[in-house]
Amino acid sequence: MKIKHIILCLFITVVSLPLSSQVRSRTSIYNSKSNTSSSEGMGLGLEIAYLQPDKSSYFGFQWKSAPDIVFTFRGNKNWQRFRWGGSLGYAPFSPTYKTFPIWCKWNDVNKGDIVFLGESTHSIGNYVHLGIPLEYKFLKKPLSPFIGLEPRMAGFFYSTKDIYYKTDTYDPGSMFNEDEFHMEFGFYLIPKIGMVYDIEDKMSFLINMGMHGKFDVSPIQLAYTFFSVSLSAIYYF
Repeated sequence: MKIKHIILCLFITVVSLPLSSQVRSRTSIYNSKSNTSSSEGMGLGLEIAYLQPDKSSYFGFQWKSAPDIVFTFRGNKNWQRFRWGGSLGYAPFSPTYKTFPIWCKWNDVNKGDIVFLGESTHSIGNYVHLGIPLEYKFLKKPLSPFIGLEPRMAGFFYSTKDIYYKTDTYDPGSMFNEDEFHMEFGFYLIPKIGMVYDIEDKMSFLINMGMHGKFDVSPIQLAYTFFSVSLSAIYYF
């Protein structure tokens, strides 16, 4: 239900904002400046995103939604049509169930099958990513809808601690531990749609939503992993 509300709000924003009188009054000023500065300098920015993972995004385990903190740069100032850049971000995912019961069976030559019962505890899931955002602006105005595509390399890693208790009658007090580190890397393609608002050649504000698709070359497929909504602020030098 939350996702539907977010999508609806973004859709209304994309449709209604370009019609504002403020945009129309500043169009001529913006065009005169952008003709001379659209390919000069660079911009540094900060992006705050909301990530909602798919149920089986990583290792078939359910993770809660998480904030994504992203540092970005852009290769030019106020843009007329196309802009490129880079991004580096981190998101901490909490497990839906931090501790849950597990069991395993081990065959003893003398005693036969022995069942071990226990529990597994998950750590925070760490999502680290490096990307190249590519964006296309529809209107040569301060306020405009845009679309984008961000190729991204990302890693996801977390650790588990398993504790097992022997259940047979021979040695009921015995137990053992297992600590494991889980790590996965992947290549992602993230299509985006949103709005950008430029303050002359000084700053840009972007709001967008996107779907994170993990790309697998063997066999070739693109699996959905995250839905994201983000807000960015970029300052131009």
